[in-house]
Amino acid sequence: MVEAIRVLVSRPDFLTNPLRALSRRATWRLRWLLSNDPWSMPLSGMRILAPRGGAGALIHYQGFSEPETAAYLKDILREGMMFWDVGAHIGEYAILAAGIIGDTGGVCAFEANPELCSLLLQTVAMNRLANVHVLASAVCHRQGDVHFDICAEPSISSIRGGQESREGVVKTLLVPATTLDEWWDQDERRPDVIKVDVEGAERLVLQGSRRLLSLGAGDAATWIIEFSPENCRRSGYHPSALLSTFREYGYRTYWLTAGPKLTDTQAGPPGWRSSGNVVAIKSSL
Repeated sequence: MVEAIRVLVSRPDFLTNPLRALSRRATWRLRWLLSNDPWSMPLSGMRILAPRGGAGALIHYQGFSEPETAAYLKDILREGMMFWDVGAHIGEYAILAAGIIGDTGGVCAFEANPELCSLLLQTVAMNRLANVHVLASAVCHRQGDVHFDICAEPSISSIRGGQESREGVVKTLLVPATTLDEWWDQDERRPDVIKVDVEGAERLVLQGSRRLLSLGAGDAATWIIEFSPENCRRSGYHPSALLSTFREYGYRTYWLTAGPKLTDTQAGPPGWRSSGNVVAIKSSL
């Protein structure tokens, strides 16, 4: 209880308006007492279907599960761009991007969890988004089937990280997987921005993206990639491996914080103990 209160009072939405923050948490809990059906919630001028889980709760509380990521995407996305959302979950960033890039742009949303993929397809249809392509697939270093752990908290489901089991897993499925380089061969349109949130499989995604990573500064995508030391450890590698891979291909890496603000990962203290997102850019700011 003490820890829950500590987390609550540190939340930006609570610091901005405590009464509204408490009210939204009360309505979130009441809604799931009344119904277990996915909740259609407003998101960036559209609607999104959310199951009971952490991401949906944060969208209800503060507009997006990661407001700094949403703000950064609003800054860098332009009409006509291509946005790839790897580990799209319920699609909040795919939906946000679709509204910005317009009919001349495109969104590819990769989601391996069949239930979440179904919800995302319904959200796309509900908003009549012809520029969003949903792929029921995991993304890693090779094509083929992979074991995918479905967790009680939907947002932490992931490709099995080499161990037999982990806390919170309710079932394991065999799901299709592709690589980003292979998908580029099929899609042909080069991505401008790639967001990756795959709960520890980020290194595998990069291993399957060597041709994309090798593009020159004028063509290479901007990457926004989850940085979670715990997920990296569970998947068998040190988090520094993600930054090292980007640097190997000529990218500069930055911590993404509120504002949005970018801080060079080499200029600031090592972030091995905290989770967040890293932005990788193959050009100077």
